[in-house]
Amino acid sequence: MKSFEFIQELQKDLGSVDNDTINPFLFAEPDYSLVNQLREFTLELLKTLDLGSSRGYGDFIDDFSSRSVFQNRIRYCIVELKSLSIHDEEYFEYISNAISYYIQAEHCESSTLKTAIVKQISRCFKPWYRPDDIFRIDFARQRQLLLFSSSKNRWVVSNLG
Repeated sequence: MKSFEFIQELQKDLGSVDNDTINPFLFAEPDYSLVNQLREFTLELLKTLDLGSSRGYGDFIDDFSSRSVFQNRIRYCIVELKSLSIHDEEYFEYISNAISYYIQAEHCESSTLKTAIVKQISRCFKPWYRPDDIFRIDFARQRQLLLFSSSKNRWVVSNLG
């Protein structure tokens, strides 16, 4: 039953791309320099921690050491930040705070909007987190159901889709 629901949602997404009504944020790709800055920040943060403690850092370190997984986590954050109309210049600050929040498990009160947003996007680093809409877009792109048309400057459904 789940696979049937997935196919129905995928068809809706492909139809939305074809009609140019899909949320363009779902196609966000992180800037290489941002990913590199966040990777350096995270590495420095991990160096300060006692990784032998009982807190389970294993999943995060596995994700961090895999270039594509860590980059996808950054992408999830960017999609969240774009949907909240946060400007590109603020991405590093929000995402680095989210990484720090996730790693150090700082359970602070959401006394400000910024803290609430950081808390929200910190879940992008949880091992189980993968938004359904982004998963379907990735699924379609990997199977060439969606292609970027440089002449139209937008994503289009391929002949396979």
